[in-house]
Amino acid sequence: MAKSRKDKLRRKRQKQRRPRLKAKRQNKAKLQRYKQRLEADLLEGQEVVIEPRGVPKMSEVLKAFVAPYHDLADTMEAAEKLLRFGVMAWNMSFLSDEKQREMLDDLLDKALPEATRQEKEDLTLMMATLIARKKAHFAQYEGYIIDFELTDRGEDYHLAVVAAIEAPES
Repeated sequence: MAKSRKDKLRRKRQKQRRPRLKAKRQNKAKLQRYKQRLEADLLEGQEVVIEPRGVPKMSEVLKAFVAPYHDLADTMEAAEKLLRFGVMAWNMSFLSDEKQREMLDDLLDKALPEATRQEKEDLTLMMATLIARKKAHFAQYEGYIIDFELTDRGEDYHLAVVAAIEAPES
């Protein structure tokens, strides 16, 4: 009887692992296709390294960066908007204050022409807060974030980030 119970538990654990292993294989295949597309199109033949050693996962860094605004993103669409806004703030943090203002004004005028003055002020404040957060808490990360992809996995989202970072010296 004990052996039968052990076998049932073992089979149950195997069934539970199968979807996770399948999802992991699908994610690896997806990353490889994404890597090939980036190398061929966007990065014009430059090498793309997936999860380089000695470098934190930029997906985790980006999640931590936008974490104070996580509660605003209650749908996948809202999460994508938050991440897109976070990426803009991240990359703008490398610019001078004057260039940041110019870029933000241009962005608000072109991307959100119908936004009210209050909405534009709120977004400007959020952007300024994120830029300050980048400089204060994430200054050690000097690379630009090039792109990201958010995938709905049912119970949560998977975030893949492409960043231009310096390879660690070996």
